[in-house]
Amino acid sequence: MVVTTDSEEVEKAQRSMGEFLLANHPLDCPVCDRGGECELQEVIFDWGDVEERFTERKSPQPEKYLSPIIANDPQRCILCKRCTRVCDEWMGEDAIEAGNRGANTVIGTYGGWLNCSQCGNCIEVCPTGTLLDGVYRHETRTWELDQITSTDVRSDQDTDDPLYQGRQTDPCDLGRSGQVRCRKV
Repeated sequence: MVVTTDSEEVEKAQRSMGEFLLANHPLDCPVCDRGGECELQEVIFDWGDVEERFTERKSPQPEKYLSPIIANDPQRCILCKRCTRVCDEWMGEDAIEAGNRGANTVIGTYGGWLNCSQCGNCIEVCPTGTLLDGVYRHETRTWELDQITSTDVRSDQDTDDPLYQGRQTDPCDLGRSGQVRCRKV
């Protein structure tokens, strides 16, 4: 069996999917907190010019906080449902859900605040600027960050794992939330 991934037909289909993803996504990458590390931005830039044929007004939705450390900008969501899957399958918490159906689908919580361990894995897997670190947002850009050695806050040993202050690696849940607590003091 031969699978062709670089034909004109495949590229045309990929560009069409890109147009659909951008149909309701704001085109303000320079001011987005995820700008420069957004998977959607990388894919669209790799394709070059993608026409925006949808001239209808995008449906603006207000930004909100799902918890003290998780900010949600729903208008950037492309409904990949990675956040719901990591919450359910990895963490077993089922705190983030897809509500409604079809064109009205939204990612969020039922009844307000997230009732979970605040691990931040949903932020880590989000390919766009939909879920963000609510404490860290609007602070700096990823290319301005330095690599540091991480420390496990549960012990006195360095983990010797390189860690970029940002989304590059996956620190332990307690380490991530411990950084948030330290910044608030």
